[in-house]
Amino acid sequence: MLRIARLFVLGLGLSFLAAGASAQADAAATEALMKKSGLWQQLAEIPQQMRAGVEAAAAQSRPAPDADTVQRLVQAAEHAFSAPALRAACAATIAAGLDPRHLPALDAWYDSAAGRALRQAEEAAAADTTEPAVAVEQGAALFQALPAPRRALLDELVRVTGLAEMGADLTIAAAVAMAQGMASLQDQAAAASPGEQWAALQAQRAQMVQSYRAVSLAMSARAYAAVPDGELSQYLRFLASDAGRHYNALGMQALVRAVADAARTFGRHLPGAST
Repeated sequence: MLRIARLFVLGLGLSFLAAGASAQADAAATEALMKKSGLWQQLAEIPQQMRAGVEAAAAQSRPAPDADTVQRLVQAAEHAFSAPALRAACAATIAAGLDPRHLPALDAWYDSAAGRALRQAEEAAAADTTEPAVAVEQGAALFQALPAPRRALLDELVRVTGLAEMGADLTIAAAVAMAQGMASLQDQAAAASPGEQWAALQAQRAQMVQSYRAVSLAMSARAYAAVPDGELSQYLRFLASDAGRHYNALGMQALVRAVADAARTFGRHLPGAST
């Protein structure tokens, strides 16, 4: 279960750097912003990433599940993590939290040449089908070979966006939600409560953040390999602005909630679970 959650987070490419707002934004403005920021398209890549993650986890399981069980697992994952469901969940959180006062600044960034270039790089990273462990290894080697100023830019990007913290929070949210969804498969007397599960994982959060920081640096080096230092610096200035900070935090909140809800649904629809 935790293996699947980690595979899912890695499969995302950790590319949701600025996904996203205290009057509620209307649906049209929210959808337009999700499309401009690249989140809309990135979410469309998740069902295939989940398929790959589930198949990889099943292949590593001992004893290995039979083909029918694997197919049911894949179908459950694709249903729970469907693009329409994830988009609707993220849009609801973003619309409820987006401060419309920030919309002009957000539109200005995403309509700029640098904003479009960064979106294209992030969408390409989300669509990358390279096996996650291979991508991280390649990215780590690339990061170490970069000049010091470039490494400093990427390090600041990871810090400002809170990518490592998001990776840990996604893992915890997905693992606890899947455990809740699978509760009907377990001995209720022996099963830990959601609170106990959360506390146990939260105790490991600092270690997770440290691990995800290394992963985030590697994936960022890979995702932004073709983005010049100047455009990356512009991105950092945007992310450090009031509008950028607001949207980045809101987008991460939306993603964690959407993943937790989808993971819970996935758990409920696993083979053998009661629905």
